Amino acid sequence: MELITFKRFLPFAQDNCEQNLNFAYHVLNYDFPQLHTHVDYWEFTILTDGSIVNVINGESHVYKKGTLFFLTDEDNHYTKKKGSEPIRYINLMVKKDFLQTYLNAISPDFFQTLKNGVRNFPLDDGVIFNIENVIHKANLLSQQDLKTRNDLIFSAVMLVIQHLYSAHIRQLEDIKKEWQIKLDTLLSQSEFLSMTTDDLCRELNYSRAQLNRIFKSKFNLSPHEFLQKHKFRYAQNLLAFSDMKIIEIASKVGFKNLSQFNLIFKRKFGLTPGEYRKINKK
Repeated sequence: MELITFKRFLPFAQDNCEQNLNFAYHVLNYDFPQLHTHVDYWEFTILTDGSIVNVINGESHVYKKGTLFFLTDEDNHYTKKKGSEPIRYINLMVKKDFLQTYLNAISPDFFQTLKNGVRNFPLDDGVIFNIENVIHKANLLSQQDLKTRNDLIFSAVMLVIQHLYSAHIRQLEDIKKEWQIKLDTLLSQSEFLSMTTDDLCRELNYSRAQLNRIFKSKFNLSPHEFLQKHKFRYAQNLLAFSDMKIIEIASKVGFKNLSQFNLIFKRKFGLTPGEYRKINKK
């Protein structure tokens, strides 16, 4: 099958003549069996009626009414009607550069997550209704009122993005369960006491930015603060319940420098380790 490359908004899109705009749309009731790709934009499709077979990058997927699916600028695909029921779908097209900048402002990894993740999601009737309402308003505008139409389509795209971001957050919640299990395992190991933030990133398979965001959300602490909290809690127990030398305790919780351990300990608790031991020794 010959591959067609669209280097700009599709010629039958409403805003095709204005390439300085970031958005375009069209509403169709027929399939598009020609294999094609989009060079400079992403395409979000809302299937409002019927069923469609979407063949993306050689893999077939059947979508039913109420499904949102999307294609990136690196994908190729074609669609075929499935069954005898009439089909209808809305295409919202967004220039890649604008979309990437916008999504990165929402969350640093959101754009990449969408690009590498699942390409289809069920869409609530309420969201579809709101998108339909926006499209209706855009259709009522004159062909000259391109900026207003562009703004309206932007609001429709935002409804889609909000839905996708909610799904993204739910996925993060599921992932949290996995990393928390791994973290609990690490907490039970003596090696945890000498871990650095980089060690934690490597063990939990997250970047520093991702781990910082997750820990702030879950513990209201940075990974570094989380590590220090557990290390100094352990140090307090050793000071109070053991005869281990303070320099050994400092080394046990990952400090190579005793003076640094003393300094941070006093900053946290208002006492030097030696003073703490005298007051709390059991």
